[in-house]
Amino acid sequence: MEIVKTTKLSQQQIDDVQQLLKTVHHADQTYRSPYLSNQYNYLSEMPAFVLLYANHVLSGFSMLYADGELDEIVELYLNVLPQSRRNGYGTTLMLESEAILHQFGYQKFQYITEMNFLKSNPTFLEHVGLTAETDHEYQMRWQHSQYDLANRTAVKFQRLQQADIENIGELNALAFEMNIEEATRAITTAFHDDGTVCFVLKTLNDEDIGYCAVDNSTEYYLYNLFIKREYRNQGYATYLVDLIVRELSKQIQKDFVIGVDQTNIPAVKAYTKAGFKIETEVVYLQREY
Repeated sequence: MEIVKTTKLSQQQIDDVQQLLKTVHHADQTYRSPYLSNQYNYLSEMPAFVLLYANHVLSGFSMLYADGELDEIVELYLNVLPQSRRNGYGTTLMLESEAILHQFGYQKFQYITEMNFLKSNPTFLEHVGLTAETDHEYQMRWQHSQYDLANRTAVKFQRLQQADIENIGELNALAFEMNIEEATRAITTAFHDDGTVCFVLKTLNDEDIGYCAVDNSTEYYLYNLFIKREYRNQGYATYLVDLIVRELSKQIQKDFVIGVDQTNIPAVKAYTKAGFKIETEVVYLQREY
C-alpha cells in the first residue's frame, strides 16, 4: 500500500480518480463528485488530496475542501473501490486526512456521503464512529425546461466583470453570512478561474441583484447562487438558472447540476421550476468523540 498526499492532482491522477468515482457511483448508486482542485482552499500549501494505491492501482481517495479560515468546518470527501473495501483502506484515508487537518490547525470537519450509500450499508456509521447530521442537501440535475418563462425586460443578464467583484462580494457576504474578505476572495477566485463562468443579474440601472458561478470542468455545476434579499420570492432565481442553462447549452453539451439545502424549500421549488430534478440526498457526517 502506498499513500500519496498532494496539493494538486496531475492529469493522470485526475483520470484515475474519475475512473474510481465512476466505479463507485455505479456500485453504490451515488452521484456526488468532489471538486478536483484546491484553488478555493484557504491554505494553498495544505495537501488537499490523499491517494491510496494498492498494487499500483488507485484504490482509495480523499479530498479536503477547506475554503474557510482555521475555525471553520472542512468538508472531507472519501471513496474506496468496492472490491477494495474491508481492507482498512477507508480507515487509513480517514486517519491520514484528519492528521493533515490537525497539522495545519483545523479542528472541525465533516465527511460527505449519500443516503443511498447509508441505506445499503446500515452498519457503516457505527463501524467508523461517525454520526449523521439532521440537515441534508439535495443534488439536483437538469432534465428539461418545464415552463416558458416570461422575459423580464427590467433586468439584464451578463457575464461578471472585474468592476462587479467588490459589490458582488459584499452581496455574497450578506447572502451566506460570511465575512466580506472571504466572500470577495471566493468571487475573485471564480472570476479568474479558466474553468468557471460567472453570471450576474442587474436592473436596467445596473444594480446587482443576483449572481451564480458555474464550474465547467466535467459538467456544468452551478454554485454560490444568490438573489439580493429585496428581490427574493419574485422568480429571479428561476429566471437566472434558466438563462444560464440556455446560454451554456449553446456551447459544449454537458449536464447541469446544482446543490441545495433540503430545508430551503423556496430554492428547491425555484430549481424544479427551471427544470431540475432531485437525484440524490447528500448527508454530512460528524466524528463522535
